[in-house]
Amino acid sequence: MAKAVPHTLVHATRTLALLSSGLLAGAFAYGAVNVAPTFEAVPLDVRLTFHSALMRMNGPVMQSAMAVAFLTTLALTIQLRGPLRLLAGCAGAMTVATFLVTRFGNVPIHPQIEAWAVGTPAADHAEILARWGTFNLIRTGTALAAFVLLLVLVDRTIRRPAPAVVPHPDPPIPMETTMRSDVPRRSLLLTALAGAGVAVLAKPAFAAAPARNRLVQALTRAADGLSSTEPSGDLADLRPFGRLVGHAPVVGVGEASHGAHDFFTLKHRLMRYLVQEKGFTTFALEASWSTGLRLNAYVLHGTGDPRQIMHEDFQSNYQIWNTREYLDLIEWMRDHNRRHGTKLQFMGDDICYTGRELFDAVTSYVRRHHPTSLARFTDLYDGLAPTIGAGAWIDSYRLGPRDQRQDAATRAQDAVDELERLEPTPDPREAAWALQHARVIAAALRMWSADFTDPLQAAQAFGYREQVMADNVLWWQRRTGHRMLVSGANGHIARSSFWAGYPKVQGTFLAERLGDHYVSVGLTFDQGSFLARTDNDASPAEVSVGPAVEGSNEHTLDQVPFTDFLLDQRAAPQPARSWLAQAHPTRSIGEFYPEPDQNVALSQSYDAIIHVSRISAAQPLS
Repeated sequence: MAKAVPHTLVHATRTLALLSSGLLAGAFAYGAVNVAPTFEAVPLDVRLTFHSALMRMNGPVMQSAMAVAFLTTLALTIQLRGPLRLLAGCAGAMTVATFLVTRFGNVPIHPQIEAWAVGTPAADHAEILARWGTFNLIRTGTALAAFVLLLVLVDRTIRRPAPAVVPHPDPPIPMETTMRSDVPRRSLLLTALAGAGVAVLAKPAFAAAPARNRLVQALTRAADGLSSTEPSGDLADLRPFGRLVGHAPVVGVGEASHGAHDFFTLKHRLMRYLVQEKGFTTFALEASWSTGLRLNAYVLHGTGDPRQIMHEDFQSNYQIWNTREYLDLIEWMRDHNRRHGTKLQFMGDDICYTGRELFDAVTSYVRRHHPTSLARFTDLYDGLAPTIGAGAWIDSYRLGPRDQRQDAATRAQDAVDELERLEPTPDPREAAWALQHARVIAAALRMWSADFTDPLQAAQAFGYREQVMADNVLWWQRRTGHRMLVSGANGHIARSSFWAGYPKVQGTFLAERLGDHYVSVGLTFDQGSFLARTDNDASPAEVSVGPAVEGSNEHTLDQVPFTDFLLDQRAAPQPARSWLAQAHPTRSIGEFYPEPDQNVALSQSYDAIIHVSRISAAQPLS
């Protein structure tokens, strides 16, 4: 992937900006705090002689530092985007202010001070020297402001890799005691203080072997930093993501945890970019088909209350979606549709629950267009539609007598066969939707007809679910023509399955059918908190984990000097390309925690990775 600005150039520019602005801030601050009071304490002739000599010595150095500070902050303003560009621009403005105060405030007084050092001071010399001191305090303030702005800029974008660490024990470590960002911030402060002339001792940034350094450097060359994971604000930093997507109609975006605020808001942000820049119109979630229809009615027409729909349908294994972040996404989509002619749509591609809406949609279609067949469909669907809440149905249906579940699956498939045999109607679109609803019902009941006490049958049932999830996405895309973002777990959207017992997953089926027109993006993290269930009866609760263990994919990715970044694996040079093709332990946290790590070869499973260093827990709706 072509990059607008090489990261090595940004790093060099940032370093020069810190050093030069740190030198200015340190020199002026030292002068204001120590030298100026010393001037007041010595005889006037000593002060004037020393002041003159100090100005002659400092002139070339300080002028050069000002020039370098201005040019490097100007370069950062050009290289960076969004809020980071604003920080760099403000730092540059403070540097210019420092120069202007020096040039038009302090410098005009210098000849008078030099003349007084070899002659007789003017009668108003005390007033003139006081004015020089005022200008010195002003430029000290502007220089310090520029320096602080640069520190904030660096703190928001760059983390230096931490020294090699001892692998953590298996139990999760509280994040409060393992805040890895303390090390990078300390390193940055040491760098800055060195620029200001303060001597410090620091550990080396890299304690690993040269081969590890080369790997991290290669990964860095393929990475593009992200300015934010929040949906609002400038989206210009997502242009590399846009180049990755290209003309693909379907983009799968995974997540290493189902309960992370940052992953949910990042997907919202990616959707906004894809809508604005790539013409995407559908957001597909790993949620039931019937729930998707209910939420889509709100997104399109304002029908219903999304909070109530989420409360009713996001239950059991879907409870993880009942969060503020997803409500915000749905409300944004609705607001977009109020203001734009091109409408966005929300889709559920999963089959773990089939709401009564699907049964009603099929029978209503038959009643309107094939009334003589209505009794047959009423008989086939008798007793199949849920009569209890979504969570209770999901948790209890699989435990019912298997012969009854098998009979339900047979009758649901018979309904599909009957629909396919009916004469076509004048509106083929309506017929196609009715048939799709019937197929989803049949697929769900077929999946739940398995003997879940048999591990092999359970794996086959959920493997079938993966195929149907892909089929639903493909049906929607071909029926609507929409470009789609498909959201799910990393394991679902992967091109190649890493789950034991699942030779193929949703992403595998999509890749087989779409080829390069399917783009898969995995999301990883190093440490932080998320929502998860700790047992079958518990509601999702906040769980915290420390940094990823050494040797894992996340541990290595977290050495790349960006807080959050996109890694286009297709553009990765050696030795990164070889490392990405090798399997390493990787977090895969779904509805429950703890779950064992999976051995994942990143480039075999995904076209790209978005790594977020620190995540926080999603906000559940009451």
